Amino acid sequence: MKGVRVGSALAFIVVMIAASSTLPSGSPSPSAAPVSATASASATAAREPLLESLEAQSIPTSASKAPTVDEWKTATPIEFTRRSLAGRWCRAHRLREWLKVDCPSSFAGIRQVGGNPDGVYLWIYPMDVGGAQVVMSMRPGDRRALQFYDISMQEQIGPVSSPGMILDEAWIEGEKSPTLVLR
Repeated sequence: MKGVRVGSALAFIVVMIAASSTLPSGSPSPSAAPVSATASASATAAREPLLESLEAQSIPTSASKAPTVDEWKTATPIEFTRRSLAGRWCRAHRLREWLKVDCPSSFAGIRQVGGNPDGVYLWIYPMDVGGAQVVMSMRPGDRRALQFYDISMQEQIGPVSSPGMILDEAWIEGEKSPTLVLR
């Protein structure tokens, strides 16, 4: 393959395919094993940790103080009970009976539209950083709904806010754990 200049990954793949097509039929490509092993290793490293369901966890029912920033670093990543496509980038973590939901998109605000406001903390990050965070306690009997408000730029009038995702947290008395729905 003298004189071939590889300028990108795509060109490299094309060159490798061309090189392997010159091998006799039935001969394995000498580079097939290392490439697939490397791809598999990088895919494994890029994966998120396995998410646990709330149903599989033992959540304390007694009240505790809100976690500190350092304590959140050891929180368990959890899966939402249900999640719509709109919330696909949001992540949830649990520490004791506390829940933290991080969403990387830019939002104009968050409003709690139902339920007890005790133990609920809301943050909206500046536009240059983007994102929103909800921290709340989860206790038997809870029923909360929080509305995220999207922000967009309209050419004629500037920034505009509109209703977006809704986060529902409900822990029915007698159930082992709450349900967490992001729709």
